[in-house]
Amino acid sequence: SWAGFESVFREYGKRIDAVPVSADPNRQEIAYVLESAVKADIIVVATDTVREHPGQVSLVESLQNLPLIVIALQSPYDFLAFPDISTCMAIYGNAPASIRAVAKVAFGHLRPSGKLPIELPGLFPEGYGLRDF
Repeated sequence: SWAGFESVFREYGKRIDAVPVSADPNRQEIAYVLESAVKADIIVVATDTVREHPGQVSLVESLQNLPLIVIALQSPYDFLAFPDISTCMAIYGNAPASIRAVAKVAFGHLRPSGKLPIELPGLFPEGYGLRDF
């Protein structure tokens, strides 16, 4: 849940303005998020099975020209829906340990590790992963 992200990110002394939306956000929700996001230093969007929720794709696309991190909660296949996003992380679940780890990576307290268990055609080969940035 976004509440888990919000509390963990606040542990790093960052001001967080959470803008929760439905699993399949509509145009009104996306417009509200965009209005809020233009003032943000960084935007974090967590996706969950975008094939079943096309509104999530529209949301990410509306934010793609802003400082954006996309976190795929369940599947890295979400990234196929928005190949132009440069900062994305897959965490394979929203367990507290996963949320804590992604926050540590986002704020530079932990070097990224791990490899994709699958190929994302046109984006990344199987086994791709960062070791640092």
